[in-house]
Amino acid sequence: MEKGEDKIIEYLEIMNKNNQANLEKYLGVLNEQHSEDLKAIKEYMKISQDKFDRIDNKLELINKKLDSHTEMIGSIALDLHTKVDKKDFNLLKEQVTQLA
Repeated sequence: MEKGEDKIIEYLEIMNKNNQANLEKYLGVLNEQHSEDLKAIKEYMKISQDKFDRIDNKLELINKKLDSHTEMIGSIALDLHTKVDKKDFNLLKEQVTQLA
């Protein structure tokens, strides 16, 4: 090989080492940034999950109240229906008694 070729090869080897070092440095920085971003996403997901859990608990309590109120309304409706029927029965009883 000629001296010119040797110098070119030497230059390319130096550039390769520099590029390799730069590549490793940038990949390290990229990895650190990626890790930080993942930590932030995980934290955000945890906060979001906690909020959804609280909302879910509130909805569950609301559903229990609605079920309880539905039962109470149904019970009141049955009581009113029963009372109306007794009232009608007593009125009919009085009318029959007057006819007899």
